[in-house]
Amino acid sequence: MHSAPSVTYPVGRCALVTRVYLIFIMLTSAIGLLWTLYQPWHHAMAVAVLVLMGGAYLGWKQIRWHGLLRWQDEAWELRPSKANTSASQGEVRICLDLQHVLLLRFKPLHANVMTEQWLWLERQAQANDWLDLRRAVYARSHHQRKEAV
Repeated sequence: MHSAPSVTYPVGRCALVTRVYLIFIMLTSAIGLLWTLYQPWHHAMAVAVLVLMGGAYLGWKQIRWHGLLRWQDEAWELRPSKANTSASQGEVRICLDLQHVLLLRFKPLHANVMTEQWLWLERQAQANDWLDLRRAVYARSHHQRKEAV
C-alpha cells in the first residue's frame, strides 16, 4: 500500500464558521430587538446582551489560531505562524468532514509542548493540495484504527 503524499496546508480562519457565527449574532440581535419592543423594561438587559455579543465576536476574531499543518514521512507536524513558537508533532483525528471543510483535532505527542488544538481547514485556502490533505488525513486515520484492533 502506498502512503499518502507529503503535504503542507494552512490552518486559520474558516469562512463557514465565520458565517455561522455572524448568523448567530444576527439572530440573537433580532430576538433582543423584538424583546425590547414588546417588553420595554428590558432595554438595559438587551443592550448588555448586544454589547457582549459584539465583544465576543471581536475577541473571537483576534484570538484565531494560524499556522501550518504538515504531513511528511508518516508524521503530522503543527507549526504556529508566530516566529518564537516551535513546531509540534502529534496525531490528527477527524471530527467533522463536510467535503470542502474539515474539523480536525490535533493532539501533540508531548503534552507539555502545547495543548490540544481544534483546526478548521477549508478547501479554498489551498485548493491544489486539498485532495492530498484528505488522503493524508484518511490514510493515517485508517492506519490508527487498524493498530487499535
